[in-house]
Amino acid sequence: MNLHEIYKAKVVEVLEDGSIILSFQGSLIRVVNQSSKRYKNEELVRVQVTKIRPLEFKLLQQNPSVF
Repeated sequence: MNLHEIYKAKVVEVLEDGSIILSFQGSLIRVVNQSSKRYKNEELVRVQVTKIRPLEFKLLQQNPSVF
C-alpha cells in the first residue's frame, strides 16, 4: 500500500457514532465518517490511504462513474 492510493471497499456496518466498518481486502477496518453523508450496509465506497504507519484512510466523495 502506498500513500494516496485509492481502493474500493464495502460497508459492512454503520455504527451509532457515525463511523462505518468496511470490508477491505479481506479485513475489516473502521473509518470515521466526518461528512453529512449517510452510508448503508452493502454500499460500495472509495477510500484513500492518508497515512502508512499507522494505516489511515479517508472516505472519498462518491462518483457513480467510478464503479
